[in-house]
Amino acid sequence: MPGEDDPTSTSVGGSAPPNESPTVVKFVLPSDDGDHYAVANLPQTYQEATVEAVKILGKYMIDPTPENTTLKCSAKNREGQWVWADILPQDWEKMINRFGSNEVGVFEDKRLFKKFVNGQVTLTCGKVDGSQLRWTELFRETSRNLEPLTLMTRPKNYKEAVDFVKDMIRRNTWTLGFFYGLSDDAERETYVKSLTTFKFFLFLNDTNTKTWMEFPPEAYTDDDNWRFIVPLPGSILGVIVE
Repeated sequence: MPGEDDPTSTSVGGSAPPNESPTVVKFVLPSDDGDHYAVANLPQTYQEATVEAVKILGKYMIDPTPENTTLKCSAKNREGQWVWADILPQDWEKMINRFGSNEVGVFEDKRLFKKFVNGQVTLTCGKVDGSQLRWTELFRETSRNLEPLTLMTRPKNYKEAVDFVKDMIRRNTWTLGFFYGLSDDAERETYVKSLTTFKFFLFLNDTNTKTWMEFPPEAYTDDDNWRFIVPLPGSILGVIVE
């Protein structure tokens, strides 16, 4: 909670002593798995502060850009509880002088990715083969062009993705069935029911599976995180099942 680790803080969030202006700022990035902290020289403007916050804490953020970052001051409400209070960018200096710079909250504006883009992604399944991680083929060559082998509706969240993948394994008898060594419907159904772990991946190129990155843990439990990170229609979505 904001302010609770500062025994000297007041109801205005740990202001500097009288007649002294703060010279440093402590940024706090709230997170379900533990808040992240950073200390920096006090920026002169709100815009400079967002740049500094992203520069230090960006490695923990989904979209580490100043444009998607909001800063808030810590203050107490009428019940005496510490809360994060919105501030106007133009009032940065005034608010810092009044509320202090002991804790400035760093928040990502998840409203920017509330609107979900529907479409299809190409699903590829991976498994370890010796020292290599092997992915299923993406395309088949036709007389005209390359056609995706395993098109799947872009999932809106982790649960939907799991359901879609299970259905793809049941129905895709050639590419996925062959990949997992499942020769008939009964084997595929038994295999699907045995699955307990689903790890999802995005690829840095939309035409091959040479480079990939696993979804952050937050994406599996937070729909907003998932919707931001899941590849756009026309891209590749990878999964490893166990």
